[in-house]
Amino acid sequence: MVTKNRQQFLFLSMHNEKKIIQDLLENKTDAFVKVRNLVFPSLKYWIRKNNGTEADAWDVFQESLIVLIAKAQDPDFQLFGSLKGFLGTIQKRIWLKKLEKKQKIKVTPLEKKELVYENGVDAALIEHENFLLYKKHFNQLSPKCRHILTLFFQKNSFSVIAKTIGFANKDVAKNEKYKCQKKLTQKIKQDPLFKKNQ
Repeated sequence: MVTKNRQQFLFLSMHNEKKIIQDLLENKTDAFVKVRNLVFPSLKYWIRKNNGTEADAWDVFQESLIVLIAKAQDPDFQLFGSLKGFLGTIQKRIWLKKLEKKQKIKVTPLEKKELVYENGVDAALIEHENFLLYKKHFNQLSPKCRHILTLFFQKNSFSVIAKTIGFANKDVAKNEKYKCQKKLTQKIKQDPLFKKNQ
C-alpha cells in the first residue's frame, strides 16, 4: 500500500521540480502547499525527537524556504538530488545551529560532515543569518536613520534624499547617511552572532 506521503513524494518527483521552485519564486500558494505537505510532517517528527516543538518545526520550515528562494534566485543555482533532500539538509542545519545557540551544545564534526551539501547550504545559511542580524539592528535605529538608509538603498540620489528629509543640501544628506550607516555597522559588529559567523 502506498502511503499518502509517498504519493506526494512520487507526484513531486514526477512534476518538474524546477517548475515548483519557479512557482515559489513567484509566490504561488499552491507550490508552498505542495512543499509543506511533503516536507513538514517528517520535519515536525524529527524536530520533536531533537528537543523541539511543532512551533520550532514551523519556524525552521519557513526559514528553509527563505534560504531555498534566496539560493534559487542565483542564475547558477542547480538542484542536485531531490527538492525534499535539499530542504531536509537546510532544515537540519538550521535546527542544529539553533540548538547550539539555545543550549550551548556543540554540534559534533560527524553531524556537520553529514550535513555538507554541494550547493553551498552553509554559505546560504550564513547569508540568511547575516540578513536577520542586519534587519534586527536596522530596526533599532532611529526612524530618521531608517528613512535615510531606506532612501539610499532604493538608489535615490543625495539631492532627492535631502529634499525628502528636509536637509539643507545633498552634502548634509551624505553626511547624515554616513553617520547612520556607521552606527548600523558598529551595532552589527558588536553583536556576538556577527562574530560567530565570521
